[in-house]
Amino acid sequence: MLFARIHCFFIAAIMAFSGAMGTAFGVTGGQLAKAFEPELRKLAAGGDAYAQAVLALSYANGDKGLPLSISEAEKWARLSAAQHHPIGKFAMGYLAQSPILGLDATVPGRYYLSAFGDSKGDLVKMAASGDPIASYAIGMILTSDNLRPRLVPDMELAARHHVVASGADFLPSVLQLGIMKIEEGMLVEKYVKGGLDLLDRAVSGNLPVAHYYMGLVFLRGKVMPENRGMALVHFRKAADLGHGESMLLTAEFYAHGMATPVDLPLARQYALRAASLKEPKAEAKLLEIESLALAGSSPTPLSSGVPEPEETDLPPAPPSPGEVSSSSPPIPPPLPSTPGPTTIPFNPSVIPEAPSPEQPSFLPVPAQPTPPSGDLVPKTSAKARELAKRHYSGVGVPIDYVAALGHFLVAAKAGDAEAARYLGIIYLRGKGVQKDRVAAARWLRQAAAGGDVMAKRNLELLEQLLAP
Repeated sequence: MLFARIHCFFIAAIMAFSGAMGTAFGVTGGQLAKAFEPELRKLAAGGDAYAQAVLALSYANGDKGLPLSISEAEKWARLSAAQHHPIGKFAMGYLAQSPILGLDATVPGRYYLSAFGDSKGDLVKMAASGDPIASYAIGMILTSDNLRPRLVPDMELAARHHVVASGADFLPSVLQLGIMKIEEGMLVEKYVKGGLDLLDRAVSGNLPVAHYYMGLVFLRGKVMPENRGMALVHFRKAADLGHGESMLLTAEFYAHGMATPVDLPLARQYALRAASLKEPKAEAKLLEIESLALAGSSPTPLSSGVPEPEETDLPPAPPSPGEVSSSSPPIPPPLPSTPGPTTIPFNPSVIPEAPSPEQPSFLPVPAQPTPPSGDLVPKTSAKARELAKRHYSGVGVPIDYVAALGHFLVAAKAGDAEAARYLGIIYLRGKGVQKDRVAAARWLRQAAAGGDVMAKRNLELLEQLLAP
């Protein structure tokens, strides 16, 4: 708590007198905020630590026309952090929050502390001099729980920093400030119109998370009239820009006819793309779509009373094996969902251990080599199941239903309920084998007996079909 009081007071005091401190730190940040991608990349490639950090944040947010890519963002952030640049350290903390990387929950806070709590106070000084990107970084840190109890989130002070960055048209801050003005309980005074104006600016800049959040605004119908057609337009745009959660929402819309006729093949495409990004709910969504297809008839569309989406072109196909895929690292709480970026290979390079506050070290760590698929010999039912799922969905390896079948059999015979459910689906849909409803029912019963809820739902549908 003492840390929080001292730093919040220190920041507020410096901001009040920022005009007297000059622009020694602010010029570079202001230029980089407005720089186009080629210029930014040239500076970063030339070794400029600040440009490297800003390029990392651009990849992390899908800004400056760049694709969402956590692998590219991590590469440039690591180079910047290796030069001890505070924005590079912040970028590493921001990226470390991605659940895809599976890092310890303390890692983001350790990077944030290295950026924000160092004895020289460079990040605070930069923000105090009017640097918009430093203001964005502090604004994000101040909305995060990663430094508790040393630093308690302060939404009002975070908003003041985002105002500075938004004034320089730094789109990630434009989006954050818009969300803060719209959402209940984030700021003392809610200002919906101002928030929507900011959100429109971020949407115009084509930030994937801005489209995602605009979709939520239309879907909720709280601050604007509910319009499912427009919600789907924005969810689909965000999905096509690589936002994983939007892919699942788009799949939901097409699977259930929420604003457009039911289209199960298209729903499956989006769900498969989400699965390739390891979105937590993607597998359940794929099984739900399989169940709807199995039922032989489409569900009754939910009446929306709105026109069909404006964009009707088919989305890009799911990423081919070996291609870079995308997803979304989270915005620090309490901002909604898991916005932000990403495109990662199946085995992304490993972010190095975060520095300890006492002995910061930012030397790059070589990527862990990925063993060839032939060396991935499953030794447990869980490993066999996970390897089978990779072959079944084409995540990191080519789709191979025969290999998937073999590994699922190993796991299912060892008692793995989820593997048994997949075998049921394989025989039901004829994935690499002849369709066999009797065999499908047998495996689904085994999975259901093992406690698999999705298997129970699939089995109920299948038994209806098998009933005389």
